[in-house]
Amino acid sequence: MSKNLNVGSNRSCDVLIVGGGSAGLRAAIEAHDAGAHVLIISKSKKEDPHTVLARGGINAALGTMDPEDNWMVHAADTLREGEFLADYERVEVLCKKAPDAVNELVKWGARFHREKDGRLTQRFFGAHTYRRTVFYEDWTGQEIIRVLLDQVRLRKIEIVDHVYITKLLKSGDVGEKEEVPEIKGAVGIDIKKKEIALFECKSLILAAGGYTRVYAVSRRCGPSI
Repeated sequence: MSKNLNVGSNRSCDVLIVGGGSAGLRAAIEAHDAGAHVLIISKSKKEDPHTVLARGGINAALGTMDPEDNWMVHAADTLREGEFLADYERVEVLCKKAPDAVNELVKWGARFHREKDGRLTQRFFGAHTYRRTVFYEDWTGQEIIRVLLDQVRLRKIEIVDHVYITKLLKSGDVGEKEEVPEIKGAVGIDIKKKEIALFECKSLILAAGGYTRVYAVSRRCGPSI
């Protein structure tokens, strides 16, 4: 450990979420609404997770432009374009739930493009049979983050940014002996303060995109979709 790196204070919560992008923010909202004390950890600043780089749009079989579209066609397109490597059950959940997710964002104030008659505009995007991509100008990801951050602030959910998580803590790491180790928290580096940050929790959600696979506990997971 560097001589310039100090050990900071410990933090505790019910649900610790690693990742401040769209997945992490939405998970935090759900956990909070279920009654949990939630803490979000992000390695970037609050308004600048990787999600903001998703510009083209978000896909859902709403059928606003092509009424014959449905979740099954969406799922078939997804599996085929992914060379049938994706987990079938996860693809089904994704495609079934996508319309609800988009409608929820609209309810919370997302400014997706609309037709003159008020319908959400949907356009073609890679490998689609029908038009199913909704979008906001060329900044769809940024708009989604704006909406989700508004909801997080409304609920007063705390976000600790500029912290790079380096290790997940298991029960054995904190002196507890269990036959099947449970996740008890995480250790990271506060990049700005240049100190070690320790977080204790009852449950932990990894929402760090592809980088979830750098942690040993997640390496058994199949490919993401």
